[in-house]
Amino acid sequence: MLIDLQAHYLDLIVQAIEAAGHACLLKKTGEDRGVIYVTQTSTSTKSAAVLCFDFQDTSAVFGVQFRDGREPFTAHVSYHDGLDVFFQELLRVLTGNRIEDRRAA
Repeated sequence: MLIDLQAHYLDLIVQAIEAAGHACLLKKTGEDRGVIYVTQTSTSTKSAAVLCFDFQDTSAVFGVQFRDGREPFTAHVSYHDGLDVFFQELLRVLTGNRIEDRRAA
């Protein structure tokens, strides 16, 4: 079986974002470029973050910007190294800085 690298990476990124409790909206801006709008829920249209991607010959570039003013970051990912380091940083910033809601307790 042959798996398309770009589709596989995007599927893995969406799974990671959903595991952090968010939903995704995809907008392709070219054959190898696009934007994923990270929303709070699957019915929300207001983005909490925007993840831009650009797939190149030997690597991919991901940029993440946040609505709440947190510092944006850019990751250059070699296809040989995979997404592990990028996932660690992405999940850290998506789940970080959250204040626990104690009213529900």
